[in-house]
Amino acid sequence: MGKARILQGPIVVYFLLLVGILGIFGGVLYLIEYSTFYDGILVDGTVVELIPERSSQPIPIERRRVTSEKFPREEIIVYRPRISFTTLSGESFTFFALPVEHLTLLPPTTVVPILYQKDNPRQAIMRDDLEASRYGIFFSSAVGVVFLLLARWYARKRKRIQEQCAWFRKYGRPLTTTITRVERSPLLYNGAYRRWVIVSEGKDPTTGNIGEFRSDSLMKGFSWSSFRYEAPAKQGQTITVYLDPHHPVRYWMDVLELPNAVV
Repeated sequence: MGKARILQGPIVVYFLLLVGILGIFGGVLYLIEYSTFYDGILVDGTVVELIPERSSQPIPIERRRVTSEKFPREEIIVYRPRISFTTLSGESFTFFALPVEHLTLLPPTTVVPILYQKDNPRQAIMRDDLEASRYGIFFSSAVGVVFLLLARWYARKRKRIQEQCAWFRKYGRPLTTTITRVERSPLLYNGAYRRWVIVSEGKDPTTGNIGEFRSDSLMKGFSWSSFRYEAPAKQGQTITVYLDPHHPVRYWMDVLELPNAVV
């Protein structure tokens, strides 16, 4: 029989670390790409023309039809403004700004503020696009920090569960109990990853009392035999509960015995 997985093993921690590092790296790339414009020279530019381009975007939920695609997309036409400007030294240049979705947003002859680099006037950007880049830097970095904090939390939780398991198996008094039901936990519902709580009953041979025991909140594990997600246990199975010898009301259900449970 296989063993239960503690938070899918270290894979979850590594995944969160990777996403966090990529998020912060993306923020740094944003900063490097646009930092040269922060001390650029501000002048007025004129929209010369709008060049249509094909692009795609997710279909809004209110317009989605029944489809087998999980994330359906649609083709749209966007317009890339070509903007001309004159530097303080009298040189004229043109550049392409970020595309817009509608012609009315930046019609030709519209005057817009732009920033160009002191050493390389050919590199220019609309001031509004530069302001929008700040949000990209903040969002990417914030996502990275959140995922790094989640990785730390998962790692600490995984270590705590392992230490708890080792302590109860070494010092706890084992009690064989029978699973009476498997309940859905109200803590979390997220698609395939429902949270579950195992409830079992067992008779303490030293006191003769029948007690009810509840497990930690568990996720549905993936069963490779049936190739689908399944509940972590079934009614009627036996499971070991370890009682604290010094505090009998404190216990721990050994869910790591179950092959299809993810703590």
